[in-house]
Amino acid sequence: MEDRAAVRLLFLSPPNLGMAFTLVPLAHAASAAGHDVVFATASSTVDLVARAGLPVVDVAPGIDFAAMLPDAELAFRSNRPDAGPVTATGPHFFRQYADAMTPGALRLARWWRPDLVVHVPEGVTAHELGVPTVFHGLGVAHRPDLVEPWKRRGSARGPVPGQVAAIDVAPPSLSLVEPYGQRMRYVPFHGGAVLPDWLGSSPGRPRIVVTLGTVAPGITGVDPLRQLLNAAGHVPAEFVFALGGTDPATLGPLPGNVRAERWIPLNAVLREASAVVHHGGAGSMLAALDAGLPQLVLPQGADQFDNAEALVKCGAGVQAEEPGTAELERLLDDGALRAAAQAVQAEMHALPTPAEVVARTREWQCRF
Repeated sequence: MEDRAAVRLLFLSPPNLGMAFTLVPLAHAASAAGHDVVFATASSTVDLVARAGLPVVDVAPGIDFAAMLPDAELAFRSNRPDAGPVTATGPHFFRQYADAMTPGALRLARWWRPDLVVHVPEGVTAHELGVPTVFHGLGVAHRPDLVEPWKRRGSARGPVPGQVAAIDVAPPSLSLVEPYGQRMRYVPFHGGAVLPDWLGSSPGRPRIVVTLGTVAPGITGVDPLRQLLNAAGHVPAEFVFALGGTDPATLGPLPGNVRAERWIPLNAVLREASAVVHHGGAGSMLAALDAGLPQLVLPQGADQFDNAEALVKCGAGVQAEEPGTAELERLLDDGALRAAAQAVQAEMHALPTPAEVVARTREWQCRF
């Protein structure tokens, strides 16, 4: 008879909402399959994970992550084409996260005694525990060989001790590198919220969703949206600016065809959208592709230029530094962009679901 005993899984994420939300669908699938799940993160991400219905522990209480913001901005901009010597800041910044969170994560793991640890790239290390680990990718630019030196706090490249599996959520046509590990369907999760009344009514014209995600606004502010906001008033469409927690008042006066929401789950508003404009974050890009929508990308830093490159390469999006009415109108009128986005959507929906991937947990344990 098959052994159906529960597996204990510990999910690790830095205090980064986009990274934590990427782990939630797999954590939900594991819980629904009867496994025991606990989440480890820090700062404001703790409450948002708890609101996702998952047990969570703050593994760095009292740590002032805001004090790391100067390094966060340098790390964020380190992948810009004009970044120059600041590129080395990325690993340094994420090592700060790891150093702050590792002691608490190790204490939690010794109490929880997990059978598997699932972590995102810029996570804390757990191989000291002798527990098998599973790498959970975030998108196009996050893969094990790129982030091992960060996760191991600056050590030389090489296999991470105890890593028994890797999960790749980038669909094949979006990959810029050789595939790694187990492919899995990306399932958008952007938290819960009471949806506004207007979302259920047709605007009578195309709806374009605009977002900078949840991380970038804290670093760049809303300045990347200024020119776009001016252009939006001249396009025959309704625009929804999803600000990821930023106060809509920071945008100033809005054209009559623009709505601004401090917080709305992106996957909810995408259901009735015709196109998406975003910063190039992996979560925003993959959520838009899951909805089969063409995209305009305004990359600012981090992995966003890589994501934009992959999107343009597969034909599902365009990139712009200074977007205007022509770029916005192309999103609505270019049938080739829409067809390519829908092709990637079909490719994503054919991949194994988180529930199907969870079924391999015992196999991963046996590899350790």
